[in-house]
Amino acid sequence: MIDHLSFSSIKTFLECPKKWYFKYIEKIPIPSNVYMELGKVLHSVFAKYLTDKKQKIHDILSEEISNEHTAFVFENSLKILSNQNVINFLEEIQPSAVEKQFEFSVYNTKIVGFIDCIDQFGTVIDFKITNKFDKESYWLQPLFYLKGCYENKIEINNKFSFVVIPRSSTEKLQVWSVSLSSGEFSRYFDFVLRAVLKDLEFYTKENNFPFTSHFSMCEMCPFNEICPNGKTVLETAEFFGKSVVNTLTEQG
Repeated sequence: MIDHLSFSSIKTFLECPKKWYFKYIEKIPIPSNVYMELGKVLHSVFAKYLTDKKQKIHDILSEEISNEHTAFVFENSLKILSNQNVINFLEEIQPSAVEKQFEFSVYNTKIVGFIDCIDQFGTVIDFKITNKFDKESYWLQPLFYLKGCYENKIEINNKFSFVVIPRSSTEKLQVWSVSLSSGEFSRYFDFVLRAVLKDLEFYTKENNFPFTSHFSMCEMCPFNEICPNGKTVLETAEFFGKSVVNTLTEQG
């Protein structure tokens, strides 16, 4: 049915199995938007700059921007890269890895992931380009990426940081971090994955993927025009999600 699972696919499944079905089984394409395009451009700029800091970051941006990009992407990219707080943060990083891919198998399932950066201290870093960071939506990501590093024998300090970069030339970025022991992230990850695989097998057998009961998600869902509202949601992650969210602390 599918050849692998990733953080984003499991996150989608936990949010709404029906959305997961549309995206990964029916493979209905999701139209790109200006926020997605902005994120792609800046992630590429950050990766190239962190790999070779002899380059000027605005020169890298010039290479990434094309006529196909909207004014929104161009103007906000310039704004963010004119933010000295962002530049200072990037300059302080001496990465041990940039755009590091990991892959491992568990329960006969291939798990894959892509890490933005690992700094000189062994902290796994993920960049988020947003004015409003909803940390409750990303509680799974530290478990997923720390587990991926552990299974691939990538040297880390068991710390994961979300670096939240606002679309602003003056606002400070935010760093939300969590440290988990290998026992903690392995246990939490194992629980979630087993629950997902169990329900995935059941829904597939029944050929019936339920809808989320969190109707606030439906408004922004790319499949809301073809998907009727449902009243069912996967109930496996709440306890462990809160455990990770409650230990995330803002560094200031």
